[in-house]
Amino acid sequence: MSSWSKSPTVDPIAPVCHGAGIKSKTISDLVHKIQFVNQNGDVQEVDDPEQLKSAAGSFGLMGVVTGLWLKLDPMSYATYQPFKTSVLDAIPPTLDEAMPKDFQDKWDKLKGTAEYLNAVKRFEEAALNDYYAEWFWFTFQDEAWVNTWKNDGVRGAEGWQEVYPSNLDSVIQNASTYLAELMNQLFIKLNLWEPVAGWLQTTILTATSMRVLPAPENPIITPLINTLHFQHGIQNMRVLDCELEIPLPKAADHDGPNLDKVRKAWWAIINYVYDLKKRLDFPMRLTLEMRLTHDSEVHLAPQKGNRWGTCSIEVLTPLGVPADSWTRFMNGVYKRWKKIDDEYPATDKDGNRVVLRPHWAKQWQELTIDK
Repeated sequence: MSSWSKSPTVDPIAPVCHGAGIKSKTISDLVHKIQFVNQNGDVQEVDDPEQLKSAAGSFGLMGVVTGLWLKLDPMSYATYQPFKTSVLDAIPPTLDEAMPKDFQDKWDKLKGTAEYLNAVKRFEEAALNDYYAEWFWFTFQDEAWVNTWKNDGVRGAEGWQEVYPSNLDSVIQNASTYLAELMNQLFIKLNLWEPVAGWLQTTILTATSMRVLPAPENPIITPLINTLHFQHGIQNMRVLDCELEIPLPKAADHDGPNLDKVRKAWWAIINYVYDLKKRLDFPMRLTLEMRLTHDSEVHLAPQKGNRWGTCSIEVLTPLGVPADSWTRFMNGVYKRWKKIDDEYPATDKDGNRVVLRPHWAKQWQELTIDK
């Protein structure tokens, strides 16, 4: 049975934020009732399902939101065991994919083998069946961090942890992100020659990030909410972040999404980052992150109409990256994802084309959008 909860949490609702998992809609889709003070100072409430499709994702344009009632699932327990693996194994390239020189030898040995086919199968099974599905590639790292898991854990079972991360780990995580932000501010003040600053900052940040992310040897069973917030202190580190929501098309041979589009979008950016490295340009100094989500009933949601699912994919970098470099990079990312979106067109339930759209809560104003 689902339950109802009044929540003071407004910020993720207005811009239609989301979680992860191919069956997961946006947070705005969970809104059962919304209360706000309108421009006349009157308190209003909206609970009509049709009106909520507008009100629950209105960017605050109706007034000052003072209350939300959310439809929640009962508490469940995650079987949590994220892991680190070769970037070629985490999200395997399609067979026709170009490959950066850094991965070419490994790709030549892996391409088309049984090991490759097994990696594709593992990726697709996690993408389609896991409750939560998220992947990270930290710039120039040989491995990716795979954070996919099911919510089938049993309270008190082997591996049970009531509190995760532990209180000590939480302190360490908060301290480490604070120190990372101090380091980023130091790079801004040092004003080093940009290629040196870019390479050095990227190397330090990404290697450190991969080192500190969890990869437990055995599954951890813990309340689901703990694994949604596995990294504490992330608010201490300020970043630039551009995310697009790419609609998935139907697969040709079954009733499900064509995940080749996801793999193309992922590797397009890895290739792009390595191409920029040749020019001593380092705009993405942190991570490429990708989550799979479902569609949305909310009118202004970028996932609206994506009946086969959404590839929610983003690029992140710390503050201090030259604005012109980051703007060029964001537009280069958009053009590559737009090309893939056109090559793998998706439609809504009525057969109308749906296209990639930006996540409204992140950077998009600098993008030059093709009409």
